[in-house]
Amino acid sequence: MATANPSGGVGTFTYLWSNAATSQTINGLAAGTYTVTVTDQNLCTSTANGVVATSTVPVISLVSISNVSCDGGNNGGINISVSSGTLPYGFLWSNGATTEDISGVAAGTYTVTVTDGALCTATQSFNITQPSAINLTINPTNPSCGNNNGSATANPTGGTGTLHTCGALLQPLKLLTD
Repeated sequence: MATANPSGGVGTFTYLWSNAATSQTINGLAAGTYTVTVTDQNLCTSTANGVVATSTVPVISLVSISNVSCDGGNNGGINISVSSGTLPYGFLWSNGATTEDISGVAAGTYTVTVTDGALCTATQSFNITQPSAINLTINPTNPSCGNNNGSATANPTGGTGTLHTCGALLQPLKLLTD
C-alpha cells in the first residue's frame, strides 16, 4: 500500500501514480518504487517517490519440546525461536498464552501464531506427549490350610523406564499373613 499525503496547494487534488492508478491510496502492490504526481485545482504539480519494500513472513523454529513426565501431568513445554519478518513479534498460542515459549502445560497439540511488525503471520503446531498411565494389578495367593504362606504379587504395567516405589526398585511383593 502507498498513500500520497499532499499539503499546501489550492482546492482538491488529483493523483496520477506510475502504475496509472488515480486514487490517493494504492493497494495490492508488489515490491518496488512508485511515483505519484499530485495536481491541485490551479494545475500546480508536485511529484514524489515511495518505495514498497519486500516483507518476508516470520519463520518459526522449534528449539525444544519438554514432554509431560507423568500421565495426566502438566509439566510440558515448548521453546521456539523466530527469525525473518519485521520486529517486533507478537505471539498467540492456542491455549491463550502470549509469550514466545510456553511451559506448565498438559499433553496435547499447541498452535502458535506469530505476527510481526508488518502484520505478516506464520502459524505452526507442536505436539506434547505423555507416558501411558501406570496400571497395577495384584495377584494374591491364598495361604494353604492354616499356614502363613500366602502371598501377593504386584504387576505394574505402563509408565516409562524403571518403576519405583518409595525410592526403591519395585520388585514382586511377597506379603505374608500372620
